Amino acid sequence: ASGQRLDVYPRFTHSFGSDIAVTQRLGLRETAYSLTHTDEFESSPHREGLDYNITANARLFKKYGTFTHIVEPSLGYTFASASGSDLPLFDSTELYSRTSRIDLSVLNRFMDENGEFLTLRITQPFDALNEDRPFMPMKFEAALKKPVYLRGDLSFNVHTGEIEGLNSDIAFSIKNASFSAGERYNRSEDILFYSFGISYMLSRALSAEGNLWYDAKDGGLKDMIAKIKYKQQCWGATMVFTKRQDEFSISVLFDLLGLGSLSI
Repeated sequence: ASGQRLDVYPRFTHSFGSDIAVTQRLGLRETAYSLTHTDEFESSPHREGLDYNITANARLFKKYGTFTHIVEPSLGYTFASASGSDLPLFDSTELYSRTSRIDLSVLNRFMDENGEFLTLRITQPFDALNEDRPFMPMKFEAALKKPVYLRGDLSFNVHTGEIEGLNSDIAFSIKNASFSAGERYNRSEDILFYSFGISYMLSRALSAEGNLWYDAKDGGLKDMIAKIKYKQQCWGATMVFTKRQDEFSISVLFDLLGLGSLSI
């Protein structure tokens, strides 16, 4: 299927409270399509939706000798209704669906005189629409911000005792060079992906960077992108080399401050 899509999604937010802060959000959504080259879907399907979220959040903290520990428990409820025709799956816009979910979360933040350096969060969602297995995967998140940036999250299925997903990122700098690496794992989708990146400041105006993505489950090396950037006060230029499994391209992007960009 191919065609056009119009997605209108205004959201209204209201907050109140101090010791216990409560935030409410109401969203109204209309999604309409004009499709061609398909016998599976109607030529003009549409979907109407309404969603509402309310979250209560508290903050407790205690100061120690060299750092402060902040605990932020929160409890939220999300409701969404969606009606309409069967829709083609183009991207995450089509994943909007009927929802009735409770989220219980506890966030731990650690701060020193230079700011936040460590965060830990645990979240347990509860799906009220799934009577057989209402407990959704429990999620653990952690982020260390210095001396290196290290982030990870893990989804644990409390019904089966299996890890459903695992993602991690690391980044650090040595003088003028920066390095990064990441990993993505999803058991149900059979995904295991790795990414690597490096950037180097050759001078104040000239820099270079490279990134590659490796699929450990299907196809090996997927994408490689290299960029050379030159930036002055009022203008800049970027040359991009892109290598995918079935194509290679070179593009040049010129940036003019206040006027926009031109790509060749």
